[in-house]
Amino acid sequence: MVRNRARTRVAAAAVVVTCAWIGSLVAPAGRAATLDEENAYYRLVTVMAPEAVRDSRDTGWKPPPDGLMLEVSGITTLADGRLAVATRKGEIWLVTGAGDDPPDDVRYHRFASGLHEPLGLEFRDAAFWTAQRSELTRIADTDGDGVADDYATAAKGWGVTGHYHEYAYGPKPDGDGTFWLTLNTGLNLKDEHLDGTVLDAALGYRQGAWRGWAVEAPDAGEGAIVPVCGGLRSPSGLGRNAAGEMFATDQQGNWVATNSLVHLRRGAFFGHPESLASRGLPGSTLATVGPVVEGLPWPEAVERMPFLTPPAVWFPYRTAGQSATDVMLDASGGRFGPFPGQLFVGEFTQAAVHRVFLEEVDGVWQGACFPFRSGFASAVLRLAQGNDGSVYAGLTNRGWSSLGGAAYGLQRLVWTGRTPFEIREMRARPDGFDLVFTLPVDPPTAEDPGSYALSSHTYLYHSQYGSDPIDRRDLTVRSAQVSADGLSVRLVVDGLRPLHVHELEAPGVRDREGRSLVHPWAAYTLVRRPRAEAAAAAGQPADAPAPNVVLIMADDLGYGDIGCFGGRTIRTPHLDRMAAEGTRFTSCYVGQAVCTASRAALLTGCYPNRIGMADALNHTSPTGIAPGEWLLEESLSRRGYATACFGKWHLGLHPPFWPTRRGFDEFLGIPYSNDNGPLHPTIPGMPPLPLYDGDIGGAGR
Repeated sequence: MVRNRARTRVAAAAVVVTCAWIGSLVAPAGRAATLDEENAYYRLVTVMAPEAVRDSRDTGWKPPPDGLMLEVSGITTLADGRLAVATRKGEIWLVTGAGDDPPDDVRYHRFASGLHEPLGLEFRDAAFWTAQRSELTRIADTDGDGVADDYATAAKGWGVTGHYHEYAYGPKPDGDGTFWLTLNTGLNLKDEHLDGTVLDAALGYRQGAWRGWAVEAPDAGEGAIVPVCGGLRSPSGLGRNAAGEMFATDQQGNWVATNSLVHLRRGAFFGHPESLASRGLPGSTLATVGPVVEGLPWPEAVERMPFLTPPAVWFPYRTAGQSATDVMLDASGGRFGPFPGQLFVGEFTQAAVHRVFLEEVDGVWQGACFPFRSGFASAVLRLAQGNDGSVYAGLTNRGWSSLGGAAYGLQRLVWTGRTPFEIREMRARPDGFDLVFTLPVDPPTAEDPGSYALSSHTYLYHSQYGSDPIDRRDLTVRSAQVSADGLSVRLVVDGLRPLHVHELEAPGVRDREGRSLVHPWAAYTLVRRPRAEAAAAAGQPADAPAPNVVLIMADDLGYGDIGCFGGRTIRTPHLDRMAAEGTRFTSCYVGQAVCTASRAALLTGCYPNRIGMADALNHTSPTGIAPGEWLLEESLSRRGYATACFGKWHLGLHPPFWPTRRGFDEFLGIPYSNDNGPLHPTIPGMPPLPLYDGDIGGAGR
């Protein structure tokens, strides 16, 4: 641990945490609820929210003339009920009485100062932890006088060029207690900001080290960070779900179609390619990622680039916010209403909070977003749950615009004890969705397909700022079946499409008291369909496994050389059995009668000359199957198959071309033809033919 008792005090920069650029401010769309309706179930209590005296984008912006400038950038709840709040000015304040109702006697005590843009706050092991611009810092009061006197570097190692956009967020713990941080990319770096960058020469991207990445600090206090995943732009909020998995929001901008919630895990690449500037650094999990191809709809982009990881949830722009921020798990066990275990996501521009339901489908987290509460006094940047289950919202909007009349502040959201009529869960099914409600529905309205409207759309993956919805289709609700307890409805819907957002409106549904939904809108991001139920939808048994796929390709094999095609010289009983139990094709064509070219045609479906594979490679060949080509095994791997290649590869010797880099989990075989060795009939001096178990570049035998 690096001690820094004699520290330099740095004034907080006059720039807010980045949010998506907006052309105009709009109230949340897709929401029928009024503020009075929302307030009947979730009441806003203002602890502090002084009225702004100037617009937040005004170059001459000043805080209100009196009182504490509480621009909240981090917030956590202490065991004794007090709050600890970090501010953009670089201070940590302890707040007493914020949970009183009304909060008439709130007291503030400054615990720490001199920090540089702290954008998160946690309390652990008798110390506060916060991400400053260049490090994770541990802050403690060692002499017990109530003021911090020990500022220690707990972790560092990411690049800082001096560009304003290089924010560092966190920390937040995962289910095992490991701290995570997320790091912004710089924007359009030039001049002096290039001095502190790393360059990936092959792709041409420059950024500060690990910019656009999520990192762990597994041994906080030892100074090391562990890069986990990349492709992020402005991941201003992060938090764990009920299973302990980590998620982060990312904000609309270049390469980011709309605000999203992504599942952070090792090796994931979420699409922002400037983070690949660090792909070659020691510890990188993205060494083989890239290059990217832009201008494609997301479904096609994922097919073309199997390394591209789609979000768990897309937030349709404006309808579900304009700049997503913090991520908070409702861990109250029901003290915050009927949504325990779900995530709540802050919204900067619209001064609101959205709700997220997640489910794991075929090993992938995906789910739905819902409106939850609007009408906050300023931009919601940070969220924290109090010991009583209520939720504190930390506010600040300096530098970017938001709804609300305050420049900053602290508000508390309290459940009134009344249960709102809401869609609590939206679960994917192969032929539609299951809707779970907070209160029993009225069967006549809930069973009427006309009470629902669904549409789907996707986005364009490109380097431009954001994307309008594309490929929008209206979907037909075939039927709606209400459960016996009235708490769920099974919708059968035509035309579900993976990697599309499915927007639902349910204005006609009523509860048994005749009340409409407080928020009749939801948007489900369908990444995958449940595999077992997809089989049932196709008329197969519900527990039918996906079929095994075995492709056998042989060089120099004649049509009549095996038994099932009439061969008698060599016995092939196993192949004959496969033909008898499966399908035997009596007419087929190959792209070329050459080893490399025929394999390239089989795995890509392309004429090999079109993809530069018109000949046979050997031990001196510098080329291979192009990284941008989409191979059969990559498609199968993305659908959950375990893949292996045994025998001859013959599609490239160098790392970008290895079978283990192109979708095969396992490889045992030779890299090129079996006659490419010392006994070659016409080329003398060839090296011994290697047999590889794993990477072609590994130890041969």
